[in-house]
Amino acid sequence: AKSGQGLAFIVFAEALGTMGGGKQFFSVLFFVMLFTLGLDSSFAWVETLITFVDDDFRKRGRHISRPLLTLGMCVVMFLSGLPYCTRA
Repeated sequence: AKSGQGLAFIVFAEALGTMGGGKQFFSVLFFVMLFTLGLDSSFAWVETLITFVDDDFRKRGRHISRPLLTLGMCVVMFLSGLPYCTRA
């Protein structure tokens, strides 16, 4: 694997497995880092989408509270993502 997911989940995992003492610690640290990077990217996308929708509502003269809009958008995105995670 020269790039992409293969590099992160195959090559780096094998390289971490060949390390001496503390290889479990560094392996856990590496995968926690990947998880937090993915989580941060998700927050950035959601915040961008919510800001866009909020600005559009304000431009049309409607005002929805930010927490309610955030809850609504997260529920809609969760429900639209379910078919990708299940066999629906």
